[in-house]
Amino acid sequence: MADISLTNITKTYANGVTALAELDLHVQDGEFLVLVGPSGCGKSTLLRMIAGLEEISGGELKIGGRLVNQLEPKERDIAMVFQSYALYPHMTVAENIGFPLRLAKMPAVEIERRVADVAQLLELTPYIDRRPANLSGGQRQRVAMGRAIVRKPSVYLLDEPLSNLDAKLRDQTRSQMVDLQARLGVTTVYVTHDQVEAMTMGHRVAVLKDGVLQQCSTPRELYRNPVNKFVAGFIGMPSMNFIKVTASGEMVNMGPHRLDVPPALQNEIVRLEGRTFTLGIRPEHLELSEAGVPLEVTGVEHLGAETILRLVLGDSEGATQIVVRVDGDKRIERGETVRIKLTEKLHFFAADGVRIGPAF
Repeated sequence: MADISLTNITKTYANGVTALAELDLHVQDGEFLVLVGPSGCGKSTLLRMIAGLEEISGGELKIGGRLVNQLEPKERDIAMVFQSYALYPHMTVAENIGFPLRLAKMPAVEIERRVADVAQLLELTPYIDRRPANLSGGQRQRVAMGRAIVRKPSVYLLDEPLSNLDAKLRDQTRSQMVDLQARLGVTTVYVTHDQVEAMTMGHRVAVLKDGVLQQCSTPRELYRNPVNKFVAGFIGMPSMNFIKVTASGEMVNMGPHRLDVPPALQNEIVRLEGRTFTLGIRPEHLELSEAGVPLEVTGVEHLGAETILRLVLGDSEGATQIVVRVDGDKRIERGETVRIKLTEKLHFFAADGVRIGPAF
C-alpha cells in the first residue's frame, strides 16, 4: 500500500507545449481517485508520468514517500491497465494473468496458486484455458485487471479501461471494479473522460482543464459546490444551465424577464445590485410553476422515469437554451408553453468564471 504525492508537477514537450502546469495533488493510501476532463486536458499524461512512461519536466513525484522521478516503471511497484487491455492473443487466460510473475521468475507453484486466486476473485475460473479471441469484452477487461492484481502492487493505474465496452456491460463492470477496489484496498488512480464514471466510482475526483487542476473533491462536493463555471458545466448530466443575468433589487433580470429569487438568496442578490453575472442552474433544480416565467418547449426527450425539456429564453437573435428535468409522468409536447421558477439551489459565477456567492 502507498500514497502518491505530486508536488509542482509540470510536463513541457520539446516543441514548447505545456501538458501539465505546476500541479499539486495527494492521493491517499487506499484511495480510489479519478482523473477526469475533456480530451487533451492532460489526465492520461499525468497517469503515464506516475507510471514512469512519460518524463517529468519539473516537480516531485513520490510513491509511498519515496521519490520516483528517475526510477524506471518496473522499480515503482505499480501496475497499469490500458484502454486496449494489451493481452497476448496466443496465451490462455491463465498464461496472461501469470505472465508478470513468470517474468519475475517466481516459482511455478506460487504462480499457479496466485493465478487461481485471482481468477476466482474475478469470476474467470470457467474461462481459465481460453484465449482472448474466445472471450467477451468484459471478460478481456477482467483478465487485464487480473494481470495487474496478481502482482500485488502498491498502486493501480487504470487508463480508460471501460471505454471499449457497450453501455450495459460498462455499467455492470463499473460496479464490479468499485467493489473489487474496496475489497483490495489498493491505492488506485483511474482516468476517464466520462463524468458519470467519475462521479460513481471515485472517493474523490480531480477535474483537469488544459493541463491545470481545477478542483479535487468528493463527487458530492463537486456537484454542490463547484469552484468555477468549467467544473459546474462538466459535472452533471444534463449539463448545468448558464444564463447571464443582472441583479435588480431582490430579483434578477433574465433576458426580457424578471425572476423572483427565493428568500434565502435575496440578500445575496441585493449585494450584487447592478452587477451582471452568470446564473448557474442545474436542470433538476428548475421547477414548473403556474407563477413562473413562460417559455416555449423546443424539444422533449422521454427517458422513462424522467423527461428532459429544452426551452428557449429570449428572441431568435439572443436566444438561450434552458434544459429542465421533470418527472417522466408529465405529458408535455414540443411547441407547448410551460412556466418555470427558480429554486434555492443556484450558483453564481463572475465574468471570469470563478464562483461567487454561497454554496448549498
